[in-house]
Amino acid sequence: MAVTSLAFLMDWLRTKQKINKYNLEDKYDYIVVGSGSAGCVVANRLSADPETNVLLIEAGGEDTKPEIHVPLAVAALQRSDVDWKFEIESQRHACKAMKGQKCNWPRGKVVGGSSSINNMAYIRGCPADFNRWAEMGAENWAWEDILPCFEILENNQSEPGLSVTEQSYKTPMAKAFIEAGIELGYPKTPDINGKSIFGFGDFPATIRNGERCSSAKAFLEPIKRRNNLTISVNTLVTKIEVVDGRATGVHVIADGKEEFIPVGKEIILSAGTIGSPQILLLSGIGPEEDLKEVGIDCKVNLPAVGRNLQDHLALPVIATSTQGARIMLTDKYAATFSSKMKYLFQKKGMLSTNGLEAVAFLNSGMEKKYEWPDIQIILVPSYFALGIHQFSVLNYEERYKTDLGYDIPEDERKSFEGITLAPVLLHPKSNGFIKLSSADPTVPPIIQPNYLSDQRDVNILAKGLEICQKIAATEAMKPFGLKLDLPDVTDTQINKYTDEYREQFVRHIAATIYHPTGTCRMGAADDPSTVVDPKLRVKGVVGLRVADASIMPEVTSGNTNAPSIMIGQKAATIILSET
Repeated sequence: MAVTSLAFLMDWLRTKQKINKYNLEDKYDYIVVGSGSAGCVVANRLSADPETNVLLIEAGGEDTKPEIHVPLAVAALQRSDVDWKFEIESQRHACKAMKGQKCNWPRGKVVGGSSSINNMAYIRGCPADFNRWAEMGAENWAWEDILPCFEILENNQSEPGLSVTEQSYKTPMAKAFIEAGIELGYPKTPDINGKSIFGFGDFPATIRNGERCSSAKAFLEPIKRRNNLTISVNTLVTKIEVVDGRATGVHVIADGKEEFIPVGKEIILSAGTIGSPQILLLSGIGPEEDLKEVGIDCKVNLPAVGRNLQDHLALPVIATSTQGARIMLTDKYAATFSSKMKYLFQKKGMLSTNGLEAVAFLNSGMEKKYEWPDIQIILVPSYFALGIHQFSVLNYEERYKTDLGYDIPEDERKSFEGITLAPVLLHPKSNGFIKLSSADPTVPPIIQPNYLSDQRDVNILAKGLEICQKIAATEAMKPFGLKLDLPDVTDTQINKYTDEYREQFVRHIAATIYHPTGTCRMGAADDPSTVVDPKLRVKGVVGLRVADASIMPEVTSGNTNAPSIMIGQKAATIILSET
């Protein structure tokens, strides 16, 4: 990895968090479970009152791994010690080129949660997303209600706060991609997070001065000296104690010991789309029949816990550059001495980018009920968007190695030049569930997204592939001599510019782009398909809320880190308004 030799220096120079294990002698007004995108914001806002004691619990460790902070090193974090390393169930309709017909689901197990291992993309979504939430019963969550939350969070390059910036390093591909979109008749948008999300434009990122600006860096690092905030790492919450309908505290495992930590006011679950429903289920809050299957007594029969699982699927469409022009992001150039020194002392150059240079949000025309895009297209100016170990990270079967273009010798792969275009399905009709496989809290839950079980999802992704084929063929792209490497995914050769081929490509190659949502759905309190009400209170339990991506009624248009952080801000605002 290009950053390995920087590890010691960067770790030594970095300001450390104030990390203290929980103390059973202390009294905590609030316990926040999970230090991810939303949890860091909740802990920050609630602990602003020096009279309020807040405990933030994280199952993973501190965010000291150097690769976390170097934007281009993001691929080294998947399947590492800061990843929960989840796997989904075998898919009937998707993942056909993958081992066991299932893909990996990386989620952050570290301070900062998935904001410490993600690709740092920052997309708010569009007004129609949140207006739709309000229509579905999430009162006071319409666009006009949540826009102020985004604006409070986004401090650009100032500290403290979340830095949302354009990439300081870009290849010529970014400009060519936007010009290709214009050539095809799409608009150029000056700000994806501005008045309109539609069109081709630059891709905003949570990067500050050349380093990742995770939720931890934005909202925990500035308050590390607060005496009323305790951050307890390597602490696994095993269940919430519910007595007479009230959440009284959390059971944890830390340092090999099981202990109980009582709470004075409230518990806020911010453990994510997988962790939050898992903890509720372990606590006896969920579908009675499902709990009975694993031997857990049902305390609150809440059928919607773990249901409504939604995720964005993406297609990695790769193309070689026949011109051999030195324009792409490659390990060969990133690993040079000059590149490393430029990054170490100036925080500039190739290592300072996350590789997501430009993006497009488009509507396929297949659904016109809501004014939102249903296709996102991401440009990565690299043949191996997830690094040279992309083939194994995406869990492809060995027999597809040649067809997918991964049989290049490893020493050649480091300098192999090309790009990746990734169309993303933004509003899937297919959805799935999460349920317990065991009453043991250390055993991963069952994750069943039911990818592509609805034909409409296939059709939209196939349309995305068609658009990528057109982009590669534009005049704007001609100087780079791009050649799409579309594999023969079936035993029978099919014309690669037909609907038949595109459907097969989608069902074989599409994989998660790491945006699971919806498993503790928010909505009207009397709606049986919801888990939390619009104030994020878990139905049937006093003193317990959920604040993370799991509460989304529907997944937003684009990358989900930004709306997850917004949910943390909104949650804290609601809680503080009631005190």
